[in-house]
Amino acid sequence: MSAERQSTTEQDEINQAALLTDTSAIYQQENTSAHGLSDSEIQSRQAKYGKNVLQKPKGVPM
Repeated sequence: MSAERQSTTEQDEINQAALLTDTSAIYQQENTSAHGLSDSEIQSRQAKYGKNVLQKPKGVPM
């Protein structure tokens, strides 16, 4: 393997590790996981923020 290719591969591994670290921090900050919210967390958020639904537009669209 050429030194340039090896360096690129090593950089890709570093970037992937950084991405995973950032993703883990985001999941922790938002109190969730890659598997989504737990049932109890869904209930808690719905009680706090309401259901995640879009309001129907008023009137007829142009």
